[in-house]
Amino acid sequence: MEHKTIEDEYKKIVKKFELPKFDILEKEFGIGDIEETPYMLREIRKRVEDKVDDFTKIIESILQPDTGHIASLHECKFFNDNEKEDMFNLFKELMKLNREGLKLDLEYDEKEEAEFLKNIVKHWEKIKTKMEKIVKKLKDAWDADIEKEQFQGYFG
Repeated sequence: MEHKTIEDEYKKIVKKFELPKFDILEKEFGIGDIEETPYMLREIRKRVEDKVDDFTKIIESILQPDTGHIASLHECKFFNDNEKEDMFNLFKELMKLNREGLKLDLEYDEKEEAEFLKNIVKHWEKIKTKMEKIVKKLKDAWDADIEKEQFQGYFG
């Protein structure tokens, strides 16, 4: 029995739906290890959704910091109101993608799955660029001086 990879299976339907190149999806979303399945596009979409979900959680922790998480309490202070408004707009865009994926979970439609993937890849560079700025600022927040008193509850 011949072992087929997801890339082999994906190549069979690329032309049918004018899908993005496999290499793009692999590079951005790590789809290469998905197991063979008759619902391949659904599995790829779920992998894409995982990254979208990760991004929404990062933004949400800045916009609505959890008092139980020292990182979000510290990091949210490094964003001004304009940056938070831009983040909220990105959050809305990501949540719309999330909910489109949720809708696709209700009933499998290969064409709709393909449209979802094409749409997200079309917008991904813009989303990624915005997230790179946010992540850089989050990282830089930890270079700033931290007053122990800010987190007195954590230090006893």
